[in-house]
Parts: sequence; C-alpha cells; structure tokens
Amino acid sequence: MNPRIILLLGLGIALVAVWSRRGQAMITEAVETDPVRAFLDPIIEPIQRIITNMTRGERNNNPGNIERTGENWQGMSVDQSGDSRFIVFDSPEYGIRALGKLLKNYQGQGYNTIQSIITRYAPGSENDTAAYINHVAAITGFAPDTPLDMNDPAQLHLLVSAIITHENGRNVYAENTINEGISLIG
Repeated sequence: MNPRIILLLGLGIALVAVWSRRGQAMITEAVETDPVRAFLDPIIEPIQRIITNMTRGERNNNPGNIERTGENWQGMSVDQSGDSRFIVFDSPEYGIRALGKLLKNYQGQGYNTIQSIITRYAPGSENDTAAYINHVAAITGFAPDTPLDMNDPAQLHLLVSAIITHENGRNVYAENTINEGISLIG
C-alpha cells in the first residue's frame, strides 16, 4: 500500500480518536468561531461514520428513517436493495432534505407543534410517541404545544437535528451538512 495513503489513514484515525475521546459536546460550541474546527469537520465526519458503528439511518443516508412509500425523492439512490423498508439516499444531505421537506409539508397540512408533528411522523402504533415528543421538546427547548414555523431556517434546523438524534440515538452530522441538506429544499 502507498505510504502516503497509510499516513493519511493513520492521521484520519488519530483525529477521530482525539475528537471522539474529548466528546463532541466540548467541541461543538467552537464550530462557528473556530476556523480549525470548521476546516476539520468535513474531514472528520465521514471518517467517524466509517469507523464507528453506523445506524441504519446513517448507512442509508436517511437520518430521519423515512419509509418507502413509492414516492421518488430527489437524491434517492438508484440502488434501493440495501434496505427493504427505508429509503436509501445518495448522500446524507439528500436524506436531511427529505426530512426537512416532510416537516414543511406537515406544516402545510396544519401540523405545527412538536406534539402534532411527531404524532404524525412517528405514530403510536410503531413508536412510544409520548417519549419521542418529550425527547424532541427537550432537545429543541420548545414546549410540545408551541406553534413552530418550518419556514424559519433556525426552527427547521433545530427540529431536523432533534429528530435525527432521536431516530439514530445520536447526531453525527456537522452543522454544515444539516444546513446544506436544508438548503436543498429550495
């Protein structure tokens, strides 16, 4: 194997180990003001996703775990053979876009609170919807019955991030990945 590739892989693994050991929470505060962190995020994120055990949503580039319904989503992978229940997207940005688009569509249908959105998104027949609602409310800081505006990028970002965290048990995506996915909605 080429020594340069070995060096780059070793550096990547070392960066992920240091980043993981210190904890994402300690570093997250500096993302917007730390140019080193802003530079390293796009490098570390894919390496971390490869090295760590990926969740089904992460493997499918579908962090919202959107089920197949026959709809042909933008960015949907041509090869859907990897999962018979959930959509597989070409990149996480397209999966995040789909989640954001769903949330905006829900608002158009009159679902505008965490309680109504999550009840629609994760029905009690398949989920502990009350626990889901409380978890998303705790992450976002919004009360379950507070009206939200999915046309507000900040509120949409918070809700998308919270759903990703609940669906996957974590959120491994950099802020710029989530922002890029949301920006694809148009």
